[in-house]
Amino acid sequence: MKYQKKFRLSKDEYEIISHAPVGKGSYGEIWKAKRFSDGINVAIKVVRKEDDGEMPCSLDFVIKARNDLENEINLLTSLHDARQNHILPILDHGIVNNEPAMVLPLADKRKLSNIFKELHQNNQAIRLAANLDVSQRAEKYASVLKSLYNKDELLDWIEHIAIALKKLHSIKDSKGKQYVHRDIKFTNVLLIENKAFLCDFGSTKLIKRTYTKSLMFTEYWAAPELLIPKKFEKDKKDKNDEKGEQKPFYMFSSKADIYSLGLMIQALL
Repeated sequence: MKYQKKFRLSKDEYEIISHAPVGKGSYGEIWKAKRFSDGINVAIKVVRKEDDGEMPCSLDFVIKARNDLENEINLLTSLHDARQNHILPILDHGIVNNEPAMVLPLADKRKLSNIFKELHQNNQAIRLAANLDVSQRAEKYASVLKSLYNKDELLDWIEHIAIALKKLHSIKDSKGKQYVHRDIKFTNVLLIENKAFLCDFGSTKLIKRTYTKSLMFTEYWAAPELLIPKKFEKDKKDKNDEKGEQKPFYMFSSKADIYSLGLMIQALL
């Protein structure tokens, strides 16, 4: 880690206590830390600066990562009722080594992403089992589901994510423009005391126009309108485009987030 182990943010002092990130995204990474004032363990989100072989950390990459984290901090600090609306709340924020950083509650070890992965792997194995008939496959799959979660837990998680999206989509700027998350998926939902919280708002965008050429999503969980261009035309704002090439424009709204939630629900059934 290229950040100091001990540092102070706006409200408190912290010390990194994990030897490696406990979570990592495209542009940011999460480290486990101890808060000095009460000794409670928390999560520190910082800009990812080390090349992991998948995405090189160029200057453009770091600038993008920094902007995403600053946008996330600005959004979360404006939400005073985040926790009760199942949005992962920001506990503190500040600057570490000239880069933005924020403090979040530490999530449970039990993760929805791991539940989905195990469910998918078991489902594949059951499908490929030649010695099982249809009823035996159904019985086996039901047993796997029961071992991973119960019906009440699933219904609670769905309700929690829906509450978080309702809150996010209700936030509007002075012109009435709406926010969308744009990357709803299992890794962006964390469990705290078995309650689901929506997180990772770095790609959250204020819808300023009907069409956009700037997209951020995970393909597997994306709504069709994020994959299929609605129209092709010259980008009038691109001053570097001397040839005037036709570029794809996509139409998206908060409905894309709802579609992704539907895919998550379907994947757990």
